[in-house]
Amino acid sequence: MTSDNTQNKVEELERLMKSRAVDFPGHDGSPYLEDVRAEIKRVCDWLVSQQTEDGLWPENVTNLRFYSDSYGVRALLAAWHIFENESYLAAACKWLRYMVKTQRPDGGWWVGYGWGDHDFDDPNADKTVVYVADAGEVSLALVDAVHLLGANKKTAELAEDVKKSLLNFRNFTEHFRLRSGAMGLGYTRRDFYASEPTQRPYM
Repeated sequence: MTSDNTQNKVEELERLMKSRAVDFPGHDGSPYLEDVRAEIKRVCDWLVSQQTEDGLWPENVTNLRFYSDSYGVRALLAAWHIFENESYLAAACKWLRYMVKTQRPDGGWWVGYGWGDHDFDDPNADKTVVYVADAGEVSLALVDAVHLLGANKKTAELAEDVKKSLLNFRNFTEHFRLRSGAMGLGYTRRDFYASEPTQRPYM
């Protein structure tokens, strides 16, 4: 049974999606106005069916874009909260355990770019470098998870592991702190918020 607050959020989401649907008509020109709850379930059921044994959704065998996965995990967590479907929770937890286990010693995550992508300074550099901007997307899923899993006895232990990962990631991001106080993206030394570009090393 959902609370009044949850019901209000669901109704607000339905209104938002229906208003946006008018701008994206179907093939016959009529607004795409599927039942919102059914659409959310359809998407989450598909995510569950496509998840690998490791808990991932790889684009291909060499390109594991964890920051993209995080969007799906946030959807699964929200859907579990709304529908109380345990398969959504199980899928989200599988991915979360994988991310906790594979977090780098420096506190970041490899974001899964292909070989050679974003190596702006040195083409021979370590191809497993992490960029704080996209690794931050991973952390957003973990933030959602801490709040939802911490209140559930079955997932409270995982919530504690996720919290530790978030603290490690916060320490990692401080290496990218720029002179202006802004957070660097991780692939450029330029501080767009300072009067002059900073030359602080970022790796």
